[in-house]
Formats: sequence, structure tokens, C-alpha cells
Amino acid sequence: MPAFENAAHLKAVFGGMLQSFAENDPIKMLAGSGLVMSYVVKDPDVTFTIDASVEPKPGANFAVHMNNPSAPKAHVTFFMSGDTLDGLYSGAMSPMAALSSGAITTEGNREAALKLLPAMFATIPRYKKFKEQYVASLS
Repeated sequence: MPAFENAAHLKAVFGGMLQSFAENDPIKMLAGSGLVMSYVVKDPDVTFTIDASVEPKPGANFAVHMNNPSAPKAHVTFFMSGDTLDGLYSGAMSPMAALSSGAITTEGNREAALKLLPAMFATIPRYKKFKEQYVASLS
């Protein structure tokens, strides 16, 4: 069974988590970094763009775009399946192993991508929370 039933499910879980960090990120992982990154997810098909080139403000540490063709061009883009994204953000899959095996491919500044690993690990608890909340909302 796939990790996400459809694009709406992926947007609710991963997009919701990204938006929560944009609004309330006490450790300011990306705010002010100037980085723009995208996740191009297949099965289900959704593109997420995180724009940390914007000036951080209270409640808006960075901008999150979902399937927005007007989103800024990313410095680094990650390509992966929905199952791979879920494995990474649930902590079940190592980012380095996913990159080495080709489960994740990148385009653009790979050095910037590697610098994001600590931020990714910090998001795992919040991702799990959003996933649990989504499942609970269906009950």
C-alpha cells in the first residue's frame, strides 16, 4: 500500500508540515538562508517549493508553494516517489542511502542539498505528527 492515497493526502501531510514550519519554526532552520528548493514527487504527483529567499517575518519564515508554476526557480531540486519522501521524513530511510541508491536524485546545487540534512532530521517528529493527525481526521 502506498504511503499516500492521492495528491490531496500528500499535500495535507507534507505540505501541512512545511506550512507549519513556515509559520512557526522556533529554530529558524531555513529562514533567511536565501535558499529555494523544490521537491518533485511522483506517485502522487505534487511539486513543493520552499522559498527561503523571502525576508523572514513573524508567522512567515519562508514561503511554501504547492504545484505553483509561478514559484521561483529552485537552487536545488529533489526528485523522488511519495514512498521515498515518506520514508525519509518518517525516519525509516537514510538520506545518504536514498541518494546513493538513486531513490532520490537531485538537480542543481548538490552541496546546498547536503547542508539541508540536519534540517530534515529536525522535521521528523513534526512530520509524524501531521501524518497521525491526517489519519485521525479520517476516523
